[in-house]
Amino acid sequence: MTENEDTSDYSEYETEKPVVDLNVLAKLATEQKKAELDVSEAEEVLKSAKAVLKDISEHKFPELMDSLGLKIFETDDGLKIKIDEKIRASIPAAGFGLAEKWLTDNGHAGIIKNEVKMQFAAGQFERASKITKELTELGYEPQSKKSVHASTLASFVKTQLEEGIDIPMKTFGAFKQRSTKVS
Repeated sequence: MTENEDTSDYSEYETEKPVVDLNVLAKLATEQKKAELDVSEAEEVLKSAKAVLKDISEHKFPELMDSLGLKIFETDDGLKIKIDEKIRASIPAAGFGLAEKWLTDNGHAGIIKNEVKMQFAAGQFERASKITKELTELGYEPQSKKSVHASTLASFVKTQLEEGIDIPMKTFGAFKQRSTKVS
C-alpha cells in the first residue's frame, strides 16, 4: 500500500438506487403529451375568442352605434356601452425617410431619436465614451439608427389632430382605433 492510498470505508454513504418503474415513465410521457395537446387546444380557443371579441368591440358595436348616432348606450339591465378611441401609430420602415422629412420640415424633429451603436474590444472602455466624430477619426465606423417611439408618435399624432392640423396619417402608419367598453 502506498502512502497516498485512501483506505477509508465509505460504504455507509452509498445510497440505494430507487427502483424505477418503466411503466410510470411511459404513463408520464403520455400524460405530458396530452397536457401539451390540451394547452394547444386552449390557446386556439383563446385566439378564436379574442378574434370574436375584437370584431364586436372594434367593428360591429362602433358601426352600429355610429349609424344610430349614439356615443353611449345603457341597456335595461344596467350595462353601459361607450366608444373609446385611441390613436395607434408606427412608422413603416420603408417610409421612415418621408416621415422624418415631414417632421423636420414642420418643426417636430425633436421626437426623432438617433441611436449610435458600435462594439469595442475588451479594454477599450475609455474610447467608448468619446464622441462619434473622434471615433471615426480613430478608424471606427459607428452605425446610426433613427427612430420615433410608437407611444411618442401616437401622442404626437393625437395632439396634431386635436389641434386641427392635417398630417399624413399613412406616412406615420397612424389610424384611429375605436373600440367599445362595456361596464
